[in-house]
Amino acid sequence: MPQAEDTDLEDVETVVFTVGYSSLGAKYRDISYEEEIKRVKRLLEKAKEDKLTVLVVVLGGDHADSNKTETLLRLVGAQADYLIGLRESSNEIILTELAEDGNIPLTLVNSVNDISGSFASAFR
Repeated sequence: MPQAEDTDLEDVETVVFTVGYSSLGAKYRDISYEEEIKRVKRLLEKAKEDKLTVLVVVLGGDHADSNKTETLLRLVGAQADYLIGLRESSNEIILTELAEDGNIPLTLVNSVNDISGSFASAFR
């Protein structure tokens, strides 16, 4: 559910975040970066309050908004129960740090096409 709000988390057991900031995407959705941070924080608070599983998927790597993506990734990843990302992407180091620091399971895949298997296994 793109742009989900904390009120949308009724009757769910897992919240999946796909992390990657795009100024073009934000403009298209008419949301500022600051508003996006606040929305994500509300979702994380609700997930923690309701003891929901948090799964983080990072599909991209190098792009112009990498600092904003890194901030979002660190925010969400610190509360993740499972991390999935691309091997040899600019986010691999951050994902590895988050996994080690938080003792969070991490799966790195070689391509976006490989994510589906790891994603499905997260629900087993």
